[in-house]
Amino acid sequence: VRELRSRQAAMDADPQLAYQLADRTVVPHIDFPLIARWVAGRYWRTARPAQRTRFTKEFRQFLINTYVTAMVSYAHEILANADNVSYPPVAPDKDPDQATVRMDIHLTSARTVVVDYRLHRTKKGWEIYDVVVEGISLVVTYRETFSSQIGTLGFPGVIDQLAARNAAMRERLKAKIPEAPR
Repeated sequence: VRELRSRQAAMDADPQLAYQLADRTVVPHIDFPLIARWVAGRYWRTARPAQRTRFTKEFRQFLINTYVTAMVSYAHEILANADNVSYPPVAPDKDPDQATVRMDIHLTSARTVVVDYRLHRTKKGWEIYDVVVEGISLVVTYRETFSSQIGTLGFPGVIDQLAARNAAMRERLKAKIPEAPR
């Protein structure tokens, strides 16, 4: 939040700076290969290695684009509520290599949004493998969406669709016309 606050004006002028901020602060702490595998679900097993690699790459970029678009689009709201965030304790996981970090965002409407970051210990340290907002898992939601799309378009078709979507999202940011992610 501190860096977002200090760089907000610069990001308003050049949204590409949001990618640099994300690359330094968030991206290193996400287990993209695991998330991609879980999102692909049963289709992962039958995908060729090159398809798995390309899906992971495009899905990683899709998540980064979505995060950056939200950060640029909602920076003012994020900063307006930055002081209304708390991190209540969570019962430890039975597995010492798993953890949940809970974040409560207390909105001005007296509503609290609960966000759980699910992490696991890897060789690189603790990495996020799922984000649960108000009880809705990012991984489960994307698995349902992508499973339906893969069933219709096939795995290569979904990868091509992701690549096109990523290019369009990057162009919107370059044009400084951020659109909220769908």
